[in-house]
Amino acid sequence: MKNAIRSMLAASLGLVFSALPCANGEVDTSSPKNSITLESDQCLVEVSKDNGAVLRILDKPSRIELASPRELAENFRLLLLRPDNNTLTILGKDQRLSHVTRTADRLVLTWDGPLKDTTGKEHKVAVRLSLKVVGNEIQFSFHLDNGTACKVQEARYPMLGGLGKFGLPGKPGDGVLWIPTSSPATKAIKPPFGSMQWAYPGEANMSFSCVQSAVAKKSLYFASHDEIARRKVYRFEEYGAGGAKDVSASIIHNPFTPPGNAFDGSTVVVRVVDGDWRAAGRVYRAWFEKSFGICKPSDCWIRRQSFFQFTMFKLPEGTINLTFKDIPQWAKDAKDHGINAVQISGWNVGGHDNGYPCYTPDPSLGTWPELEDGIKACHKLGLKVYFFVNYQPVMTDMEWYKKELVKYREWGDTNGSITWNTGWPMGTLWDGWGIQSL
Repeated sequence: MKNAIRSMLAASLGLVFSALPCANGEVDTSSPKNSITLESDQCLVEVSKDNGAVLRILDKPSRIELASPRELAENFRLLLLRPDNNTLTILGKDQRLSHVTRTADRLVLTWDGPLKDTTGKEHKVAVRLSLKVVGNEIQFSFHLDNGTACKVQEARYPMLGGLGKFGLPGKPGDGVLWIPTSSPATKAIKPPFGSMQWAYPGEANMSFSCVQSAVAKKSLYFASHDEIARRKVYRFEEYGAGGAKDVSASIIHNPFTPPGNAFDGSTVVVRVVDGDWRAAGRVYRAWFEKSFGICKPSDCWIRRQSFFQFTMFKLPEGTINLTFKDIPQWAKDAKDHGINAVQISGWNVGGHDNGYPCYTPDPSLGTWPELEDGIKACHKLGLKVYFFVNYQPVMTDMEWYKKELVKYREWGDTNGSITWNTGWPMGTLWDGWGIQSL
């Protein structure tokens, strides 16, 4: 009888201590307890102790909760690109956690590998998914070591489900997805939802989205706080089957990490805010200003100019309207008509919208000293001068691109194609025929 009592007591104590960190800072993943929580006084996140899937997110003040059925909960997905250009998928939810490290405000979930793809084949990939709570927000970060012969084409995280129930606790979900595109798009988050995705930079103007509830007067802020200029895709999609369908959110990176290299993804932030997309936007702006800064109009002479004169010195077909020696008279004419700022376009090799990114003066227009003398003449008249430079595009038919710049192009999709390929016919015969783009 005493032995039985001792056994029962030992089992009970095991359940109690399983939720506590070990002496080395790691949580015992072999414990019967099947989930781990990380929380602040304002929010909570719960993950599976077996596979690290994100089970639940709770905003304590509003009691708004996002939760997936355990069997559908996920954490990350990987897409491997084999040398033969076929792909393999690794689902994080199918991988058993190696260990979990806890500090006061952070959980680090580690999969040492190998990881199995959806066919059961093992791959030498190691992953760390870190979760940190800061006030009322949860921050996810991701690290990967690629020991395979494949490239890591996609790294997708975090996988957050339960969005269909976003809204006032105890009431039906009334979430509406809001996307910061040039004409902001919205879509009710309820089945049938299908899927929506958009890229930043590209289709979206800012790297955040939100799900807003009019009844709760709250929004879910879902954003990538990335200080590296790189492409990512926001994806919202329906999952589940029958009456158990819901909507999940994730962010896809396309690192194309080669064999033997590592990848660190952006910090993904999740939090509930008071208000609609405007409140979410203020959160993003605060981070953006802190990370990059925003020029005040009063500190920038370009912003203080109400008007400016824009002139194409050379058109892409070769027509020359002005040369550098003409700048002093051109500037005087502008000043005589009340203009205090001028922009010089088509000054570079090839003319306007041509020769990108070769930004040196076109010899047919003059020399560097002649251009310098022209600018001095503008300054003498009190004119501000700036130049037309379209720094992002590159001409794909130039030798510089073929030999060197092709290495730095932005990949537009998972096949590594060019993001955007077009042409501008202005000032050409093509334009004269009324055709506006190529």
